[in-house]
Amino acid sequence: MTSVLLLSAKLWKSLQCYQAAEENFEQALEQAITIYGQEHESVASILLSLGELLQEINQIEQALFCFDESIQVRVALYGPDSPSIAQVEYSKGVALLFHGDFDDASNCLYRALTIRQEKLGPTDGAVGDTLNTIGFLNLRIGNISGEEALDPLQKALEIRQAVGNKSKVVSTLQNIASVYKKRKDYDSCMETHAEILSVRQEEFGTSDERVADAWINLGNIQTTTGRLMEATVSYEEALRVRTLINGYNHISVAQVLFKIGSLNLRQNNYTDAKQLFEEYMRIRTEEEDDSNKEMAQALTLMGNLQKETGEKSKAQIN
Repeated sequence: MTSVLLLSAKLWKSLQCYQAAEENFEQALEQAITIYGQEHESVASILLSLGELLQEINQIEQALFCFDESIQVRVALYGPDSPSIAQVEYSKGVALLFHGDFDDASNCLYRALTIRQEKLGPTDGAVGDTLNTIGFLNLRIGNISGEEALDPLQKALEIRQAVGNKSKVVSTLQNIASVYKKRKDYDSCMETHAEILSVRQEEFGTSDERVADAWINLGNIQTTTGRLMEATVSYEEALRVRTLINGYNHISVAQVLFKIGSLNLRQNNYTDAKQLFEEYMRIRTEEEDDSNKEMAQALTLMGNLQKETGEKSKAQIN
């Protein structure tokens, strides 16, 4: 029955039915304690899972209580230097990180790292996960000028590449790109986004939404560095993929048309820019979603275009 409750809880969590998930975890915990007593691995494992759920729904104090209880049980069972302790320390560190308690988060993550490196070896996937999160922590608090963020991220990247989990490789590359962007090292940032694109294409092929997103991100940084022709090529690739997946009259396509139109405007290609913005607005006005800031920007840019080309009455309307 405990196993059934656990499976049910994890299913409810995956469906984001958090109240049902929490109730099932609590029932499973109660049954496990009744059957096995307090100091049993099943109890520690359920406490860890419950803590992770509570962290996800922002019940941080209750989550930390569950993590501490899980650590206490596992220390009694395995001693203080077990990888199972590191597992809970890591989850606790992640919870503290997203709660903004950076000092305590750092302490937990480094404790987890020390145990995992000693017990699992320096190239284990769990070590890579911990290094990635430590790098993200330093990025989050602004430690970007030295190696506090970049060094653990680069080590995490090497481990994750060796393990072969492309999704985790991309996650680390995105963190590295963010470090470079905050440093205003745009060339390195652009190289990293090109690497992300390559990994995405290798994993999903050339016509996947995640590949389109990678083209967009590469185009964004190319735009920032003034490489407008290269950015146009990147956006056009994203346009091709999104049109193939979603059809032409889709908001995701309109978003790319807006970017290409903006590039044409920066290059004084008024005719092309005007046509692209008209297509953007046509698609957006046919959708059911409310207009947003991007739509207001498009209307403003179109108005500026019309003002430049002598259509002042239309410009005023936009």
